[in-house]
Amino acid sequence: MKRLLFDTVGHDKGVSVDQRHQEYVDYYRARLAKFENNPLYPNCAAAERAMFDAISTASNLEEFGEREAAQKLSLNCAIARVRDTETAEANFYLELQETVRAKPHLEVLERLDQSTPQTVEDLSGMVSEIHVTWQLKISADETLRDEFWGDWKILEDIDCDEQAEVPPRWSEERKAAVSRELKRGAEHYAEHTLPGTRKFIPDYQPNWEELWQIRHRRRFPLADDIVKERIAAHRRYLGVS
Repeated sequence: MKRLLFDTVGHDKGVSVDQRHQEYVDYYRARLAKFENNPLYPNCAAAERAMFDAISTASNLEEFGEREAAQKLSLNCAIARVRDTETAEANFYLELQETVRAKPHLEVLERLDQSTPQTVEDLSGMVSEIHVTWQLKISADETLRDEFWGDWKILEDIDCDEQAEVPPRWSEERKAAVSRELKRGAEHYAEHTLPGTRKFIPDYQPNWEELWQIRHRRRFPLADDIVKERIAAHRRYLGVS
């Protein structure tokens, strides 16, 4: 007759030892199936295989618990998941030449190569710390790109006002409108946009040359000559020489 577990921590009352063991075997078999033969998760497949072998060959759950603790199987599975996930994301961004967005993922992998976290909590803390740090660096890298593209319509309107042929009686009105818009843009940038950005990124300095990097340039599906003209117009609009 099968022995029953009564009010044991972590187990349901009335479930047999054999049944509970089999449920764990089935659970870890399902976990293993998620990663096996998936090229994105080689480390997970190996770690989950070790976990499944440990539970499926153990004579009981107590023996499995001892194996899991001795071999740190749960921690190994967590590390494997981080390795595979960060590798996939780094490769994705590098393929797009999004070099800055790839860096937090590369740094996590580098940190794992340098030392092995001793607990899942240590692992989670390390990953979170790196990604939070890089959030500001990514924002700094993309701030000017977003402002440049966001101001594109304004730049086109200014260009239209300056270049459009109008009756002479309207020319002074057009010039005054352009002057007001340029003054407004420069003041808003100097008094609000730039100080607001530097609250979060103290050393932020816009660099329009960076817009030619592929990670930025591919966002502007226009000829180089047009982009070059708009960069000059944007610097003028923001009052930056």
